[in-house]
Amino acid sequence: MPARGLGQLVLSALKVAILAVLFIDVTHIRLTKQQQSGPAMITMPSQEETAAKQKVWEDRLLGRFLVDERDQPRAPAAAPPEQQQQQQQSADVPAEQQPWLHVADDGKHMVRASLIPGRVRAIWPGTPVTRDLCPTRLNVCCDNTGKITSVGFY
Repeated sequence: MPARGLGQLVLSALKVAILAVLFIDVTHIRLTKQQQSGPAMITMPSQEETAAKQKVWEDRLLGRFLVDERDQPRAPAAAPPEQQQQQQQSADVPAEQQPWLHVADDGKHMVRASLIPGRVRAIWPGTPVTRDLCPTRLNVCCDNTGKITSVGFY
């Protein structure tokens, strides 16, 4: 009888081991499926999309003068609701109707960097620039006088 009891014990242990392996395998399959159907990874815009956006902003900004009031010290304050709405306007609105464009007293066509919708980085001569890639950030390059010489998304 002890041999039969030992055989049943071994058989029971083998069943438990098989069930444990099956449970682990099924759990792994479920996790793999969840990862595959989970949220999409961040995708880079195509070269055509980037080129089209860059062309729109080149037409709007090149040759104008940048006023970057974000560099001037000021007390932090929340933007008024109407300014927040203006910043969220779509790119379909003609450039002349955008709140970030204005003509200065001396006739120069000025651009207010703080009112350009989205993420904007002003790059002046000698400004240190990080090399992080952010395809949705508009980079505005200026000369020493503040005239915008190039724009790009990088």
